[in-house]
Amino acid sequence: MQACVTSALHYVHNKGVAYRDLKPENLLMDSAGYIKMIDFGFAKRIPYKKKGKEMLQTFTLCGTPESYRALSLWGSRCPLHVASMLSRLPP
Repeated sequence: MQACVTSALHYVHNKGVAYRDLKPENLLMDSAGYIKMIDFGFAKRIPYKKKGKEMLQTFTLCGTPESYRALSLWGSRCPLHVASMLSRLPP
């Protein structure tokens, strides 16, 4: 399954598309067992033009405030978990 997702991401990337909504709900399996990516609503063509200038990267935030909060909590707690694993003490 991971190989199919990697192959699909490689394909759309080579077509100049940034797929920005990768989650299990957006992956379907066809009758032959291959993974199909759906929901390209957040996808963006790179490069794109903005005010007549060609842009090679995007700065758009995609997601909900809850998802960013969860990521920041995970990121701030990650060093604590690593330290507890290394010391073999509970966090």
